[in-house]
Amino acid sequence: MKLSRAVQEFLADCLARGLARSTVEAYDGDLHALVALASPDSVLAFTQTVVRAYFVALVEKGLSPASLARKRAAVRAFGQWGRRQRLWTDDPTENLQRVTHPERLPRPFNPDETARLMRLDLAPLDRVVRALLYYTGLRVTPICQLTVADLSFAEVVFEDGTRFPGTIRSIGKGQKPLVTPMHPALKEVLFDWVLRQTDLKGHSWIISHRSGKLFTRRGIALMTHRWGRLTGVPDCTPHRFRHTFATDLLRQGTDVRVIQRLLSHANINTTMLYTRVTDQQASQAILKLPAWAPPSTGDEPKL
Repeated sequence: MKLSRAVQEFLADCLARGLARSTVEAYDGDLHALVALASPDSVLAFTQTVVRAYFVALVEKGLSPASLARKRAAVRAFGQWGRRQRLWTDDPTENLQRVTHPERLPRPFNPDETARLMRLDLAPLDRVVRALLYYTGLRVTPICQLTVADLSFAEVVFEDGTRFPGTIRSIGKGQKPLVTPMHPALKEVLFDWVLRQTDLKGHSWIISHRSGKLFTRRGIALMTHRWGRLTGVPDCTPHRFRHTFATDLLRQGTDVRVIQRLLSHANINTTMLYTRVTDQQASQAILKLPAWAPPSTGDEPKL
């Protein structure tokens, strides 16, 4: 079998198993670059030598540890899959060295930056995207794929009497379903938008270009970059709204396991990174206290 054919079958299997389309697309690019190094185009050419040459070339290009780790995950998953399919007797990636990289902490907007971004006067579409980013903490791809049927404006009342004006249903990483309570401010923006800008059919996209084409992650990133430029907020990316959503909840005393559920984190340790951010901010706050000097009495202490 051709190695390129094996890659296509592996990617199809990934989609069938429920991997996120964005992950499969990343695997596609990573593995086709690997196939280009193999000669001939055969599964027999998938060897430790080719795998080693692939990563040496990546290191020489100066890729970041995070990028190398992602590409290692793609090649490793492909190697394990091929072994299960009996395309090769020994997995060429079995002894592939792990990539270690510094732990990256979340980067939420500070309160002043958040205020400037949320008060910025925007066009209706931008207002909807901004509200979805801040009030749900969802990743960009699920937001782009929301349909009218995913929104419910029926009031939800919990046992403690807490009321929400609706819910949002989305699909996260690994095709995991998530239902997020709707903040009243988000409901106000969404309800008006759905009535005025959609045909109210369940399959219709909530946000799209005038041509009907879906927004992409890059399109939303360009949108948020423009907001940052208008407000003087540097590095204004969509994912920082997700970080801010979680950090603001934590500042208000929300239990970290509740935040884990809202962010759809599989591992609580990922969510715990937000506690380190708030600890760091608390330490910085102490340094901002004025250095008050005690009044001088003119008397030297006696030893």
